[in-house]
Amino acid sequence: MNINFDDLKVMFKILVPDSLGKKKPKEKGDFFEDLVTPLFKNQRWKVTARNKVLPGAEIDISVEDEHTKQTALVQCKFHEARTSIVIALNIFKLLNSNLTKLEVTKNLNLKSQGGTIENALQDLQKFLPLETQQNSGLVKIPNNINKLNDYEIAEIIADYLESHVLIQEIYREYQPDQCFHYDDFDKILLKNRYVSSSRDPKDYRSRFLSWFCFAGLLEIREDEWIYRPINSRKGKHKANVSDCEFRNKRRKDKSKGKYRQLNALDLL
Repeated sequence: MNINFDDLKVMFKILVPDSLGKKKPKEKGDFFEDLVTPLFKNQRWKVTARNKVLPGAEIDISVEDEHTKQTALVQCKFHEARTSIVIALNIFKLLNSNLTKLEVTKNLNLKSQGGTIENALQDLQKFLPLETQQNSGLVKIPNNINKLNDYEIAEIIADYLESHVLIQEIYREYQPDQCFHYDDFDKILLKNRYVSSSRDPKDYRSRFLSWFCFAGLLEIREDEWIYRPINSRKGKHKANVSDCEFRNKRRKDKSKGKYRQLNALDLL
C-alpha cells in the first residue's frame, strides 16, 4: 500500500523509554509496529505502513480505521531524559541567544563541549526541531520556535509526554489528586524495566520528574509526594522551570499513605 506520509494528520503519539528499545534485538520499526498493533487493534485501527524519519521522531506509522477507512499518523519516539528540564532549557536559551556550543560550555563552566550539551540537545530534539550546524557550532532554531515562552514550550512537551508509557501507567494506577511516594515511582521504573536494575533509579527519577512536572503532568507536594494533578496538564509546576529540580531530601515519615487527599494547607 502506497502511503504519502506528508498528507497524513498526526492523531496519535507514542513515547517509550530508550531502555525498552535496547532490550529488544529488533529493528526499531519492528519494535514500534509490534507495540502499536495491539494498542490500536481494540480501537478498530490497523497498521498499514511505516516510515523512517529524522532523528527526534524515530518512526512514523500509518493506521487505518477498519470501518471508516480514515487514515492517520502515529508518531513513535524513544524518550529517556538524559538531563533535567532545568539544564536543557538553560542550554536552549543560551543557544537561542546565538551562542555556539563552545561558548555555552564556557558560560556554564562545563568540562567539555560534549556530554551535557549533547545530552540536552538530544532531549530537546524529541520535541523541538533543532539542528546543529557542524562548521559554526551554532544550533539552528526555527523562527517559530525561538520566540516561544516557557509556557508555550511546556505545552509542546506536554503534547508528547502525556502519551509516554510511564505517564499512561501512572494515570491508570492513580486518579486525579491521588498521590504516591518517590519510592513508589522508583518501583514502577524497575518493575517495568524502564531503567536498568543495575543503576540507581533515583538518578532517572529526578530527570523524569523534572520533565513531567514542567509539562504539568505531575506535581510534587511536601518534598517527596507525587500527585496526579486535579486537572490534566495543569500541575502547579507547569512552565516554572525553577520549581522542577528535584533533589533527594529524604523524609522519615511515610505514614500519610498513598491516597492522602488535598487539605487546606496544600492550597496555601
